[in-house]
Amino acid sequence: MAKITLEQAAAWCGGQVDPKYRNVTFFGAGNDSRTIQPGQLFVALKGVRDGHDFIPMALRNGAAAVLCTHSDGSFPAIVVEDTRLALGAIARGERQRLGVKTVGVTGSVGKSTTKEMISTVLESTFRTAKTPANHNNDIGMPMGILAMPEDTEVAVLEMGMNHFREIAYLSNIAHPDVGVIINVGTMHIEFLGSREGIRKAKMEIVEGMEANAPLILNGDNDMLRKLDEIPAQPITYFGSDSGCEVWADKVQQGEYLTFTAHWGNVEIPVKMALEGEHFVADAMAAIAVGLKLRVPSDRIMESLASFRNMAGRQEIFRAGEYTIIKDCYNAGPESMAAALAVLGSKSGRRI
Repeated sequence: MAKITLEQAAAWCGGQVDPKYRNVTFFGAGNDSRTIQPGQLFVALKGVRDGHDFIPMALRNGAAAVLCTHSDGSFPAIVVEDTRLALGAIARGERQRLGVKTVGVTGSVGKSTTKEMISTVLESTFRTAKTPANHNNDIGMPMGILAMPEDTEVAVLEMGMNHFREIAYLSNIAHPDVGVIINVGTMHIEFLGSREGIRKAKMEIVEGMEANAPLILNGDNDMLRKLDEIPAQPITYFGSDSGCEVWADKVQQGEYLTFTAHWGNVEIPVKMALEGEHFVADAMAAIAVGLKLRVPSDRIMESLASFRNMAGRQEIFRAGEYTIIKDCYNAGPESMAAALAVLGSKSGRRI
């Protein structure tokens, strides 16, 4: 990870640093005093508990400095009005300093799996970083940026939301060179009113993008294939028909999930150790990103063949005479329907 001075971080976020601490450095950030790593910046957030109450514990556990709203000057600190917003500003500054290309990934379901697939494809060609696990909110994504190694070339950043303007905030931190929207479903419809509202919130990803930065959309999703407002960004559709720039056919599910991806005259045969045709869309998004960033097609094919999903997401293993499908990450209706379809494809008694 890159070392950042308090003076540098304060300049990015408009904070104040006691002159005697301005050359103190940190790498990475955390907001849990129990798990803070030596050398990290402890971010004192105000939630159900006030993070300022845990500053002494964080310092004892090795925090190099603290991002806080008040300090008595006895420890290295950046003092700001709002620690959450300051964290985002520091992450934005670090992303700019490193000069990495960024891929922003959002959607109602499948974001983390798609982020992992995109990362696997890009790792074949670039030094690639990614947001860990499903850390996709206004705290997790900035911390993911601050954890990037100094030599990172491309960062794949997952962006989640449950209210309007949250994706816009994340996009203006990440400044995506490529934006990806996997789908528009029904997740968080209670806050956004309708699928049209969900689409509007997801489309906020373009707010941090340059006008020439490609936007990659799922052409099989009814809400994305026909947009009310066409953004300035050039759109690339992926999907199951030849009307999409990147499209798939010959989808088959056996011991492996197989299909053929097409891009112009290029054909990429794909074989993945996954069950469920819903994974084809995630893989096609990864293929489209890889092609946009000039990853050779043979490397894309090899990367997807080696892909293994995250823990808790469709892990299949044998226990005596039983086949266990461990698919226990929280999910919306679309994810549950896909998981049950996989179970329904099995023979014998199913529970």
